[in-house]
Amino acid sequence: MPAAFRTGLRQRVKLGMLWRAGALSRRLSEALHMRYRTALGLAELADVPRYTTPRELDALLTLASRCRPGANVLEIGSYVGVSSCHLAAGLLRRGGRLFCVDTWNNETMPEGPRDTYADFLNNTRRFAGTIRPLRMRSAELLAAHLQLPLDLVFIDGDHSYEAVRADFERVAPWLAPQGLIALHDVTTYPGVSRLVGELLAGGQWALAGQVDSLVWLRRPRWIDTPWLTPSAAAAPPDASVTDLPQELAARAPAPPRARPRHSAGERA
Repeated sequence: MPAAFRTGLRQRVKLGMLWRAGALSRRLSEALHMRYRTALGLAELADVPRYTTPRELDALLTLASRCRPGANVLEIGSYVGVSSCHLAAGLLRRGGRLFCVDTWNNETMPEGPRDTYADFLNNTRRFAGTIRPLRMRSAELLAAHLQLPLDLVFIDGDHSYEAVRADFERVAPWLAPQGLIALHDVTTYPGVSRLVGELLAGGQWALAGQVDSLVWLRRPRWIDTPWLTPSAAAAPPDASVTDLPQELAARAPAPPRARPRHSAGERA
């Protein structure tokens, strides 16, 4: 047997062993992750309507779990509560609060107008001690409705450029120094994509991470943080999130469902 052939054979065997080991590691990681989701009560949400991919939900769970103890998190657009549950689950051990802003009137969803507030309350009942529903449009949101500063904001309401910019500009002054603002559908809706592009080009915000169509931004270190109240300045978070665990990044994304256009405060 020629030496070159033996060398090539050994390399193919090694590559095959590495591939099998990687596949086994991924399956083990997925099994452990499913047990973790089941323990948190998230597995039962698998059949609940949503417009976020499994990887995006995992990212929200991870971002919330890395907030400081007693963190304040805001979600604009909650629909029937799937993303809300993942954010709240991440806050369970942190003793934090999740403020959910939505009309829950379902005006522009595919199934037509209906009141989805009861569905939201039912799906999020396990996390009722963490979630604070605010039934209003995001344009009506005031600092007095929340506890500041905000450590994490998830914007997933009206996807028009004007609306998503208004939501971003409203909550940005309420953000803690190392807080994060996540936006959904940056690769799906031109209004969201345009806003993110402008924010990054302006140099006042930096990309902290992305999973599928979900991105999260943070202020660069050279930006001075504006403060609204002394109490907000007294409670900065202890860490920022710039990436996700390897086990989440390695998971294959699920194909997103077809997306309708949404109005403010009607998302999952």
